[in-house]
Amino acid sequence: MKNESCYRKAKILIIDDEKSVCKLLKFIMERTKKYEVWATTSPIEGINLAKRNHPDLILLDIIMSEMDGTEVAVRLSDDPSTKDILIVFVSVLANQQEIENKKGFIGGHPFISKPLNTKILMARIESLLKETNIIPYKEGHVAANIPPIRNAFFANFKLLLKNHLFPAH
Repeated sequence: MKNESCYRKAKILIIDDEKSVCKLLKFIMERTKKYEVWATTSPIEGINLAKRNHPDLILLDIIMSEMDGTEVAVRLSDDPSTKDILIVFVSVLANQQEIENKKGFIGGHPFISKPLNTKILMARIESLLKETNIIPYKEGHVAANIPPIRNAFFANFKLLLKNHLFPAH
């Protein structure tokens, strides 16, 4: 039985105008049992969900028809109730090589390229949450709900990804 005082589900909001992307990401994240996830295809609804649910992290598409993601990010950062939410841009605007060259950040925000590699995405989310101390973290405990073989895979993958995206110079 896990100690609930050491662990809580991180709250994640997905804002992407592609319904299939929202459904897929929500399914993948909820399956880990580590995240409470909301998803919407509407940027306006996304802003309202952020104000209502106070997610720890927002996965935000940049190119959307109703309002682009940069405008959503500006509105969220201008609002005192949402200004501290970590925003991760997800878009086809930059390829993986460009993102790696900028150490995973573009315009001061974490950035993940489409098409999405879900393993990289999940490792990046967990790494960002841990690095920013958004959720309580106890070594070996955050991934307690994932089968042990996948735990070992993610631990090795996270280390490889961290060393690749943030090499020591």
